[in-house]
Amino acid sequence: MVYKFGSNEQCLRRCRAVVPVILRAADQVTSQGVRVLYEHQNVVRPLMGWWQFTNRTAQALMSLYEQGYTVEAAPLMRNLLGHAYAMNWLADSGEPAVVALTDYWNDHRRKLARNVNETWNLPKPAALPPAKPIPFANPETLLSFRV
Repeated sequence: MVYKFGSNEQCLRRCRAVVPVILRAADQVTSQGVRVLYEHQNVVRPLMGWWQFTNRTAQALMSLYEQGYTVEAAPLMRNLLGHAYAMNWLADSGEPAVVALTDYWNDHRRKLARNVNETWNLPKPAALPPAKPIPFANPETLLSFRV
């Protein structure tokens, strides 16, 4: 049998059947605590955050859809797909991805702190995270990471 993915009754029936099973399994896994090898801990931290976020987003998406809010649920679907791709990228890229994420998050912290310091009259200015160059193991890693 060939499935036609799209906005159709077949996909909706499959989602209604499969998504609750996946979400229950995810709750079962996380309720017991997650253990990972030490060398994977840096990658698993953001991955688990995104995974839990996507699970909650899927719950919200299904709830909205069941209530007839199909158009309103579309942004959640786009967000869910984006995070699914991001989780694959993180799992495939490993430690270099974590380094890039850290730099990205620090850049946003710097922008926020700069904005707060310029906008608000605080007794003590918000601290800016240091801007450090991204360390890569070798030029090949850098080239493959930019793709």
